[in-house]
Amino acid sequence: MDNLNVQLFRLRTSLMKADRIINVIHNAASTVHRLPVEILVYIFKIIQQEALRLGPFPEYNPDVIVDASTSVSRHWIGLLHVCHRWRHVLLSERSLWSTVILDKFVNSRRMLDLCIAYSGSLPLRIYRDSTDSDRGAWSALTPQIVSRTRELRYRFTGALEPITEPTPSLECLDIVNGDTTRLLPLGVLFQDQTPSLRRLALKNILSWAGNNFAHLTDLCIQGAPKLFPRPSVSRYRQLLQLLKNSPALRVFIFRWPNAWIVGAALQHVHDTVELPNLRQMCIGDCDALHIRSFLSKLILPRGLCLSIVNSWSGDDTPTYAPLPEDTSRFHFLHDITSLEILFTIHVSGEQHVRVSGIGPSGSLNVNILADMFEPPAEERVALEVYIHHSGILRNLTELWIHGPHSIVQDDRFGHYKELWDESGNAVLNGPEMWCRILAGMENLEKLVLESSIMVHHLCSLALLFDCEPGPVDEAHDLPVIPCPRLKHLWIAGATNVLFSISERLHYLTYSRHLFHKIPFHEILLRSTTHEASYCRLMCTDDGGGSAPMVKAGKTLRELEKHVDTFQFVDVFPTKIFELPALAMSSRSREGTVYWPRWRLEEDVNH
Repeated sequence: MDNLNVQLFRLRTSLMKADRIINVIHNAASTVHRLPVEILVYIFKIIQQEALRLGPFPEYNPDVIVDASTSVSRHWIGLLHVCHRWRHVLLSERSLWSTVILDKFVNSRRMLDLCIAYSGSLPLRIYRDSTDSDRGAWSALTPQIVSRTRELRYRFTGALEPITEPTPSLECLDIVNGDTTRLLPLGVLFQDQTPSLRRLALKNILSWAGNNFAHLTDLCIQGAPKLFPRPSVSRYRQLLQLLKNSPALRVFIFRWPNAWIVGAALQHVHDTVELPNLRQMCIGDCDALHIRSFLSKLILPRGLCLSIVNSWSGDDTPTYAPLPEDTSRFHFLHDITSLEILFTIHVSGEQHVRVSGIGPSGSLNVNILADMFEPPAEERVALEVYIHHSGILRNLTELWIHGPHSIVQDDRFGHYKELWDESGNAVLNGPEMWCRILAGMENLEKLVLESSIMVHHLCSLALLFDCEPGPVDEAHDLPVIPCPRLKHLWIAGATNVLFSISERLHYLTYSRHLFHKIPFHEILLRSTTHEASYCRLMCTDDGGGSAPMVKAGKTLRELEKHVDTFQFVDVFPTKIFELPALAMSSRSREGTVYWPRWRLEEDVNH
């Protein structure tokens, strides 16, 4: 029996060795095993960054769902046990261990020691999630280790652990309060000695008194949805002082700002802040009136890409336009030459008004939310957006207006026939209002109306004698030529709408040709219900339509006398316009902000 057992042991040992040899040969023959080391390292870095993005340390994209139960460190350590080659490559690449991930699934001290041992002397990026019970990790951070730290992302719930060691080399600091039910103040960090700090992100942090953050280039401040703490003048002054201390600021992200700029605090603060180097700014998830008040405190430079997301009207004001009335300090608006206004009405009745503009260097994107069943929200939103954003931008060469694609037939709603003053009283009717708005656009060359109610006010583009821009009571004898440089007019809508406006189009082209002596270069009509060939057939003498349709077709044919090019088209011959490079999606260590691209191809073809 002893001899049999010895032989059995030897056979089992040989079988295990053979199995290991088979696995080695199998791995060596696999495609993954033949990858060059540098490619394998690159893949590991992607895995590491993706794990951080989806784990407790997400990028600053508010749409990313944080899963605090994801074990980033455990999954990362698991790569060491896949095969000998992976383990050797991982342990040999110091840059992979310069990122220290401390969460509740690993022993923080052991993980810290492992990363420090294999990272050599490289600068450290420390990601700390203190939701676990191991709260002694900071005691292992010696002054030598702290001096190597270049980036710290710290997520905590409950009490914030004190961090007392100075950090002379810290460049990026990200503090996240994981408790979404309350905003917490931030105590003094690093003895207020962070001379190299340039990127700062604070999420669910109410205040930062005692921390003299200065010379920042990137700043992200996020409140929390559904949390509206009582504002205070001191917090608001603290925010303005933070901006004043950072004249080199290039990126500023400010979401859910109710804790800092709610109206009462603004009445006692008259400071203004100039940000001469700002290139990207995103503010939103707030009442439009509060955004307007905060922006009125800033002096913004040319070349800025501004995005205002999810602004809405509060219960105490019908104001939807988030830009302040005085935009003289918004130098980037002067660079905007093309503007697009897009209306979207959802089944729930919620209306989105998106205003996007681009220019040689600057750009503007505003996303306004409104309940169109709040009388008279539909008219107020449309008129305020049109007048505010179209009327103040004198350098426009191109204006696009989309929608709304459907109009609710309700006694409470008109067809934008009236303009309201601050008291809700009617001031001008539709054509006079549009004439006054368009007369201020002296450089406009292209006007595109897609399923827009404004097609019923096309006569506003004709020569009128009583709509000179200025106060309502002013009148002038000389005719006003709205948009004197207008060369291209593109209109999209249902076929019956296009034929119903035939007389308006004829009057418009005839009057401008007669008085201005210059015909339109191009008028294009695009039907949203029929093909262009059908519309062209309806314009012929034997189109076979009803008497009104035949009459409208004859009127449309008359346009050819006053327009260089007039035709029905299936698709507008436009190119895709994008925001400047500074406004494109920005991925950096302080987070991800998706800056909108203007007029995407699917939007054009819609």
